[in-house]
Amino acid sequence: MISQVDITSDLGGPKSDVLGIVRVKPVIENHTRNDKPSLQDKLRYYLIFGRVIGILPIQGVFHRGSKLTFKKFSLASCTTLIIALLIGTYAVVNLIQSLRKNHTNASEIAWAALLPAQYTLGTFCYIIFLINGSKFCNLFSTWKNLSRLHFPVDDTTLSRDVGIWEIIIFISTISATISWPFLRNKIGWDLHYEYQSWNILTLTLNIVTQYAWNYVDILIGIFARVLYGQFKGLRETCKKIVHVDGGIKDEKYLGEDAVFWEFLVNDHGIICQVMESFKEFLSPIILVTFAANVFWICLVVILTPFLQVNQLYKFYAIWSFLHVVVRFFTMALLAARVSTEAHKFADILEQCPIEMYTQKVARFERKLQTGRIALSGMNCFSVTKPLILSVIGVLVTFEIVVLHAIPREMVNITRMPEWGQGIIVWMESDSAEIKYDGPANINDGTSDITKYFK
Repeated sequence: MISQVDITSDLGGPKSDVLGIVRVKPVIENHTRNDKPSLQDKLRYYLIFGRVIGILPIQGVFHRGSKLTFKKFSLASCTTLIIALLIGTYAVVNLIQSLRKNHTNASEIAWAALLPAQYTLGTFCYIIFLINGSKFCNLFSTWKNLSRLHFPVDDTTLSRDVGIWEIIIFISTISATISWPFLRNKIGWDLHYEYQSWNILTLTLNIVTQYAWNYVDILIGIFARVLYGQFKGLRETCKKIVHVDGGIKDEKYLGEDAVFWEFLVNDHGIICQVMESFKEFLSPIILVTFAANVFWICLVVILTPFLQVNQLYKFYAIWSFLHVVVRFFTMALLAARVSTEAHKFADILEQCPIEMYTQKVARFERKLQTGRIALSGMNCFSVTKPLILSVIGVLVTFEIVVLHAIPREMVNITRMPEWGQGIIVWMESDSAEIKYDGPANINDGTSDITKYFK
């Protein structure tokens, strides 16, 4: 419920009867808006974690209340650049090794692209923040424009929702990182080679890449949660104030009803402007991370039905797979909800009485009905619920096609694919027995594809 409002005119005189001159100024009682925690304060610990893993080349995250700044020549920027160069070098090395091999079918090409794709994604995650560091800082400045709302939204559950999602995903990520060496030792794989100096660097870059991938996916979900919370909060505020017949039922509201509707439209427009700034920054990240997640899931879908290993490793493999699936679709659903909550405002406008249905309100309603308010991936697609259903349909269709494509082959998979790890696939048919040792992999020292024909 909004607090008591004050009626003034542009001329500083008493209340005017001319439509459009009256202004409604909320009077905040007992505290000012500046007392409320800012978006930077609510996301402070996540920003600090980004600095720790080196993906955020931003200064000012460690001190509460400090303004976020980006400088090209700073310790934070240099750290991000060095990590990006190391991961990018590994991407080139793995790509060269993959191209040197003779791949005879689509599956071999897909597996050969696994490690180059992994390191390319990691490089992109670091480079994009290095290139758009100023835009990232400006997002938190742009967020302050919401203080101009006539009916400000106080998203009280934001910190709770964001914190729960962050903790769940990163507990799973850290647990997988810690358990991997113990798991390999338990099932009898040789760890001596993997922990030599060269492979320690490789293992470290694998972990950093995985954390960067998780970080950007969660960041998209956080920003989506922040945006749709404003749209949802404004709509709920309107529902508390507006009668079913379009009248105003808040006794503390002293303004004219027609002006009230125009102010609602203005507030929604301000939130849309803020959303455009976030959309501009997130657009390339959304495009790349959607492609990476779908590629990885499709790759694993090929092998999941044929996984034949001991129960401990099978549990780890399924855990890793579900981790990516849950993280990706949770992020996608949060991003899609921005569009859903933004367009739900049309239901409120339907309650506007005809005598208060001004040209400004009519123009805004047409925009909601014909336009698309949503996050997008470089304008190639808009993140909506129909898009998510389409992705699920593609994955299901892909699984069915793969199952029908190998009806006579018995596939024994002894390692589940994951970022930075190889696989061993045994395929037996009437004419050949094939041993495929995965893509070029620095970790375990194997890269050749050997075929043994009966």
